[in-house]
Amino acid sequence: VICGAKLTTYLLEKSRLVRQTMQERNYHIFYQLCAGASETDKKNWHLGSAENYHYLNQSQCYFLEGRSDEKAFNRLRQGLRAIGILEDEQSYVFGIVASILQLG
Repeated sequence: VICGAKLTTYLLEKSRLVRQTMQERNYHIFYQLCAGASETDKKNWHLGSAENYHYLNQSQCYFLEGRSDEKAFNRLRQGLRAIGILEDEQSYVFGIVASILQLG
C-alpha cells in the first residue's frame, strides 16, 4: 500500500543524451547504474565505469559533490520495489539503459 508520494517533473532533452558541455552530466540514471549495479548485473549487461562511455565522458564530469550515485541507485531500486515493480522487470529496464550506453 502506498501512503504518499512525491512527483517531480523534468524536461528531458533528447540532444542531452548524445552531447554535453563541459562539467554537465548526462542523465543521472547512467551514472547511478554504473556505480550501483551489482557485479553480477554489470557482467550481464557488459557494464563498465562511467568513464568508459562516450555518452558520459564528453564533459569529464562523473561525480557530483555530496551525492552518491550508488546510494541513489539503491534508493531507486527500493522505490521501484515499493510500487510493485519486480526485480526481473527492473533488470530488464536497466539492461536497456545499459544498452543505450553501449551505443554511444
